[in-house]
Amino acid sequence: MVYLIHEAWAYPSQKPWHAPQPLSASSSTSSPAHAGGNDPHRGIFYGEAPATASPTSLSPTSTITTAPMSRPTLDEAQLPIVDLSQFIKPARPVPPSFPDPWASVLDRRFRGRDWLSPSRFGGEDEGWNEVAPPPERTNPPARYLLKALEYAAKVAGRAPDGRKWTLGKGVGFDERTGRPRMVERRTLKLGSEVGWVPPKSFAAAELGTGMVGEKKMRKVQAEDVVDESGKGEEERVVEEKRRREWVKRAFMHAWEGYSKHAWGHDELAPVSNLWSNNYNGWGATIVDSLDTLLMLNMSHEYNLAREHVSQIDFTYLIPSGTRTFSTHLPDLEDMEVPDPDAADDSTQTQPQGRVDSRLEKEKDQHSPTTIPWFETTIRYLGGLLSAFELAGDPLMLDRATELGNWLLPAFATEYGLPLARYAIGANPDGQRTGRLTLAEVGSMTLEMTRLSQLTGDETYYRAAQRAMDTLDKRMSPAEPRPTDPKAAAGPLWRGRLGTLLPSQFDPAYPSSLQGEYTFGGLSDSYYEYLIKQAQLTSLSLDQYPRMYREAIDSAYEYLIRPVEVVPGEDDMTIIGSMSYGSWKPEMQHLTCFAGGMLGLGAKLLDRPHDLATGVNVTNACTWVYESSETGVGGESTLFYERDEPSRFVVVDRPNGAGKVRSPRGSPVGVRSQNKRQIGRPETIESVFYMWRITGDRKWQDEGWKMFVHWVQHAITESGFGTIRNTQIVPAARDDSMESFVLGETLKYYYLLFSPRDFLSLDDFVFSTEAHPFWIARPSAPRPPEPLWTGPDRNTPASFTTQMGEGTWVQKWARVQQAAALAPETRWKKPGLTAGGGGAMPAAAGHPGDKPAKGPTDEENAAAVRQGRLEMAEAVRKMEEANKGKKGSV
Repeated sequence: MVYLIHEAWAYPSQKPWHAPQPLSASSSTSSPAHAGGNDPHRGIFYGEAPATASPTSLSPTSTITTAPMSRPTLDEAQLPIVDLSQFIKPARPVPPSFPDPWASVLDRRFRGRDWLSPSRFGGEDEGWNEVAPPPERTNPPARYLLKALEYAAKVAGRAPDGRKWTLGKGVGFDERTGRPRMVERRTLKLGSEVGWVPPKSFAAAELGTGMVGEKKMRKVQAEDVVDESGKGEEERVVEEKRRREWVKRAFMHAWEGYSKHAWGHDELAPVSNLWSNNYNGWGATIVDSLDTLLMLNMSHEYNLAREHVSQIDFTYLIPSGTRTFSTHLPDLEDMEVPDPDAADDSTQTQPQGRVDSRLEKEKDQHSPTTIPWFETTIRYLGGLLSAFELAGDPLMLDRATELGNWLLPAFATEYGLPLARYAIGANPDGQRTGRLTLAEVGSMTLEMTRLSQLTGDETYYRAAQRAMDTLDKRMSPAEPRPTDPKAAAGPLWRGRLGTLLPSQFDPAYPSSLQGEYTFGGLSDSYYEYLIKQAQLTSLSLDQYPRMYREAIDSAYEYLIRPVEVVPGEDDMTIIGSMSYGSWKPEMQHLTCFAGGMLGLGAKLLDRPHDLATGVNVTNACTWVYESSETGVGGESTLFYERDEPSRFVVVDRPNGAGKVRSPRGSPVGVRSQNKRQIGRPETIESVFYMWRITGDRKWQDEGWKMFVHWVQHAITESGFGTIRNTQIVPAARDDSMESFVLGETLKYYYLLFSPRDFLSLDDFVFSTEAHPFWIARPSAPRPPEPLWTGPDRNTPASFTTQMGEGTWVQKWARVQQAAALAPETRWKKPGLTAGGGGAMPAAAGHPGDKPAKGPTDEENAAAVRQGRLEMAEAVRKMEEANKGKKGSV
């Protein structure tokens, strides 16, 4: 099926542009402008010069002399345009899957084919080799942990002068360990105190019973397959298997690198083989990858990961300084802290000389005071829930329920929107949130609804529902746009665009909605969750389909436009951004999820024109990959607009035969790009959706090209780094591998080449972090057979757990933190009143205090060297012990 855009764009003051209707396969693949030659309406000249111009035209091989790079004058704008066919690049060939997808790579520095070779990891036919397990990590001695907890208990809930804080309602700390206690639910203001009521006749726990108005949903996945490659079905099945094997080996390579160098930390730094802890220090890569491990039938690795999950202490946040973590034991005397009730006057400190703030930050042992609530929800809570979905592992549901209880109080704000940064154990007590980000407060419905379904506790769903009611009903409707352009762009017009919402807003001021409108960063998953919540609840609530329809209709009016400036590409659409009345033709990589979202909504709500738009949006996103030097797309692409005079430069014809206009851009039609690529999943996500929804195998080929080129330029000895510039070959790699590389990107690549009934889009809904949740329906109330084979005999993690006592990383971090901060703790003589109404978690250290001085550079370097030697020795022993072993994972 071919989808084309061949309507002229009408600006917002005119009637809106509407999505193209799907054409039959027999329809022409050329737009009317191309079919008819010249198109005066578009202001673009194709082929031969018109009769009014010079009869001499430029051939594709003609030499062009560039004139001064100035905007064309009115007369120059009437000049003909060069033959644009010379700028059309042929499509990249589809790489083979056997024997080597990188056979054409001649750079001797490329070692990806060795790192991902079947001889290292095996395959489906010959059996998979074991991934090397993480080296054995020992915990600090018990007496050190006790000292660290004593330190935490003494400083928890105290002000810098030693006085106890006046804590909020239901807030407290454990007297022995200093851990914050879970806030008592009866003290939380979750809406009933202001008269909010949940939807009538609906309970999340009853979904799948037929008792809450579930509707029979339309099929999402295509039943038939479209294949124009000429390959037979048997050949395609073999090809899919080989591609799937390469993707699994890529995951195994990155997992082994993370396990070896960064186990227990949030993320691996794949160039230096160090680590980072940007997401609480709870092991984000492990939790984000639980369901991927199950999909890839890596049950042994899953069991090692679940042992880590059983240990996480959700109340302790790892200091994020890059020089804070060490397994070097300090002196016990350094961990002594004076009694805060016996404060004296010895509070004077020696004046310090110049302090390098960057170095101080790297050495700062103070824990973060708050968690990123949105990231914690989508990565950790979503990861635990989906692991339970696929494994049926009660440990995962226990930990998800506990984490959900820690996250719940963040909803206790004035209008029920969760705090963007939340202190574990605090009670907001109805406080105002201030300015919020749309994606962060509008992307929790899937996780909270599914948690209520699985536990039978409606509190989670209702908290999320109240937040969505605020976004749906409290925000002021759109006002008529001022006719004066200056007034429309000024601060007095508060400018809501239809039913869209700006990326940032303050719920206390519901009519002040001027700002940036986009489907990209800061907004994206809000719109995604509207249609996915509708699917998860089997369309039983009219609110979510309505909100989605209204949002997409407004997007057609303000954000969605065809790309008409790239020669030879007539089936591309972008979703740009609108800020203060000005539209920006920029396609963010983050926006590329929208192709799949539009396809999903088209099927569920019977909106075929949305599928046509979704296909064209995905075409634009894959074109960005196709047109780059590396074959990998960057963070964003800013196009020229069709009628923008500056998109052309005036040049001389050969032999002085007049002047013509030539298009600017590299690639042609592109004004600028952010060429960085951090392994984002949004484009391959939409490619996966397009394959499952249309059944067209061309999407598998597109995804395979993307995978092969990304691996070629991102792979390192231990994982996949960030590509610094997608337009330079060979690509330089930065030292970062986000958890979503394993949790999303490689997952979607794997699913693209898996059987279509595996995790069908009719049975599962994928969260914004690619975690699948089962859709309970009356016809299928229970998920299929679990993918987990059960715990290993030698795995100490039990089936159930109470609050984790801390991972090995958390325990060492506690010891190092106490050793660094205890000597600096000098309680001031009582004299100030410690007020405040919020909790001061143990993880927060001493707010207001100066950062700890920390060890000297020499001491720090010695500790790091010692830790590295110990780790290297542990790795060597493990490799020797596992040498020659082979088995199925």
